[in-house]
Amino acid sequence: MNNVKFFPIFTVATVLALEEAIESQLDEMVMGNVFDDVAFGAINLIEPYMTLVNFVSYLICVGGAALIVRAHGAGDKDRMNRIFSYSVSLCIIVGILFFAVYMTFSGFFVNLVAGGTQQFDIAGEVYFWQCFYAMLFPVCVFLQTCVLYMGGYLYCGIWTTLCMILNPFLSLILGKNIGAGGIMLATVIVNILEIALMCVYFINKKHSFKFRFIVDFSLLKQILVLGLGESSIFISIAIMEFAANSVAVKTYNTMGIVAISLVVNLLELVMYISEGISEYETVAINEYIGENKALLMKQAVKTMLIAVIVEGLCFSALMLFAPSGIISLFDIESEAITKTSALAIQIAAIAPVFICFTRVTAIFYQYTGRIKRTIFLFLGSWGIAPALCCITLGRLSIYGVVWGLILGILIVPVVFFIISRYVLRHPGTII
Repeated sequence: MNNVKFFPIFTVATVLALEEAIESQLDEMVMGNVFDDVAFGAINLIEPYMTLVNFVSYLICVGGAALIVRAHGAGDKDRMNRIFSYSVSLCIIVGILFFAVYMTFSGFFVNLVAGGTQQFDIAGEVYFWQCFYAMLFPVCVFLQTCVLYMGGYLYCGIWTTLCMILNPFLSLILGKNIGAGGIMLATVIVNILEIALMCVYFINKKHSFKFRFIVDFSLLKQILVLGLGESSIFISIAIMEFAANSVAVKTYNTMGIVAISLVVNLLELVMYISEGISEYETVAINEYIGENKALLMKQAVKTMLIAVIVEGLCFSALMLFAPSGIISLFDIESEAITKTSALAIQIAAIAPVFICFTRVTAIFYQYTGRIKRTIFLFLGSWGIAPALCCITLGRLSIYGVVWGLILGILIVPVVFFIISRYVLRHPGTII
């Protein structure tokens, strides 16, 4: 591979990330349209548990798929087969463990986030089916990533889009007939379908890997080291969600949880969509590392930074000028909550460029061997700092929670950039 093209990977990866983001929030959209504002708040309260599933899944996905790409760059087919087999085996084991733990301690986990609130019963219904989602998701996301990284852009894009279209129809049908839990059941069914479709891709000999169930602790260490940085995104989001939701629901009741959930959902949407840039970054950097082409890597970094600015400003404009349109998707019933949420979203419009910049910078550090910087950036700017700031400022008002989130997201990358640029910078580094 002489040059990794930006637009094919960026376009398909962005579409897939958008679909994944929409799919992750389809449950909330359907919940808001089929049920009331209390139900909408309930599904957000248990979201941190599924974010933990995302963390472990992407830890395997990012590390395993990146190693496959490196082996591809080096032309080592046997190593590609071994990494694929082990990664899938690991995903199966992890999914079973998540299901067992979440189902066994379901009462404790639901009570921890929703105990004593109006949302408790509905949260329990949705949580039950999310246990099954937790079992399927690791395999689903790894197979999707492998198809994408190995050139199946069109295949992956078509089938993922069809599944995304199918999801809301199933959610509406099952939600109306079964209740709130039926909305999550629809997502489980769609995940099963996606796994089947991704497996079909690998039946073709041109794309196939030789799979066998294996255990390899040397590969485990490589996957964990390479994947830990980017997958820490999800631990960070879980910290931010838990802190913001706790302050909102306990201090400002339904109005607080709805308004803050909408803001957090939009910030997460930016985080998801910025994956389109980082997927290109992952393929380009690892391919160029495998081929030892530093000049092409520098060109790739410049391309990514331009994409960060453009994409971030587009999201800022959407949040600043169209908050009412965004809120209408969730069918919030209360006019007072709608007005509060609209202003909260406009305040949060400051953040998108910083979110995109943080992701691209952190991913670059990950694949150039500076994992500590990657983890610090993600945990600091998307997790710990927003959580501490929103807890502190959240006592003032609902908008204090929003300002806390934004302040935490902005401070860390700005301070880190100054330190890395003028204190830690070494000759020959790009960022």
